[in-house]
Amino acid sequence: MAVDGSEVVGFARVKEDEGAYFLKEIYVKPEHRERGVGESLLKACEEEAGGNLYASVIPANLAALDFFLREGYSFLNSLELTRADGEVETVVLGRVVEAVTPAGFKLGRLNYEVLEGEYCISVCDEVPSKFLAMVRDSGELTVVSKTRCGEKAECGYRVIRFPNLPLELVGLMAVISNSLASEGISILAISSYSSDFILVKEKDLERALNSLMRISTLRKTS
Repeated sequence: MAVDGSEVVGFARVKEDEGAYFLKEIYVKPEHRERGVGESLLKACEEEAGGNLYASVIPANLAALDFFLREGYSFLNSLELTRADGEVETVVLGRVVEAVTPAGFKLGRLNYEVLEGEYCISVCDEVPSKFLAMVRDSGELTVVSKTRCGEKAECGYRVIRFPNLPLELVGLMAVISNSLASEGISILAISSYSSDFILVKEKDLERALNSLMRISTLRKTS
């Protein structure tokens, strides 16, 4: 409970369940907000929980989402959904995209390029002179190249490259693949030392690029 003189200006409630602590409520009177009261209440709850504190937020509650994101919280698991009346504001989706983005990485800085030409995924007997990637598993050699190098092959893929990614960055492909999966786009993901690649069918390329653009735009405007 937060008190200013004799006035109660805010409160928080934590519930313990099998060693985990859940923040059930946190509230600050409107006239006392932006004064650090919420931060102090949250810190007290975290101390009570010994750092093992979980919070649930309705995505449409933008103020609460912003508060927890500022305090270093990030998306952990699923969202509960229900049918909404009227249109859903895109800014809500922007907050959710931000919440599931790897910590410290701004999607507004997401750079990508489409490599020229179409590529094939082939099972080859030997490594061709030019190729993008290869994997040997159980004696089978799979090669991604511009030309098929074996009878077992599937062509018509385009390659989207994400360059200059830090090695400590985790979860980016999960964000991208989830976005493309929601559009019904199947991908093949490949990673190198400093770049990531996704392969999509030529017929899906435009929709994939639109999805990537939409993610970056939401992050910039959210």
